Amino acid sequence: MTPGDISIRKLEPQESDLILKIAHWYFDEWGSPVEKTVKSLTTQAPEEILFHLVMMKNGALIGTAGVYHEVNLFNVHSRFRKFTPWLALFYMDEKERGRGMGAQLLEHVDIHAREAGISQVYLYTFTAERLYARCGWRYMETVRYKDHDTAVMDKIL
Repeated sequence: MTPGDISIRKLEPQESDLILKIAHWYFDEWGSPVEKTVKSLTTQAPEEILFHLVMMKNGALIGTAGVYHEVNLFNVHSRFRKFTPWLALFYMDEKERGRGMGAQLLEHVDIHAREAGISQVYLYTFTAERLYARCGWRYMETVRYKDHDTAVMDKIL
């Protein structure tokens, strides 16, 4: 694969086709309501979202991730509100998993976060702790979330 096949950029609020695809990914993976995701990514309110990236391969959406002030974990574990911002809604198309694309997207999240003046980011996961650890994230603790043991992690940028 040549480098020209892959591009990573910020998602624009008017990109309704991409936003709808992302919303359906999030619904299928985590049960996130489609309407809520569409509204969030269409408005991209600065008090909620710092930025949201898309990864494209030959013009097709294959991955997405954002850095957010508000995450759903706060609804169950409000003590984490003191930590901000959060890597959120990181998703890779199932056909692209295991090929290093996720790590590449996470690297771009780090770059954009540093450019925004962010020095530390947090996340929570019950599906990809090993991937995040390989990408330099540190384990903080495990909490119960959505009936899963969920790792809370951080990364110094």
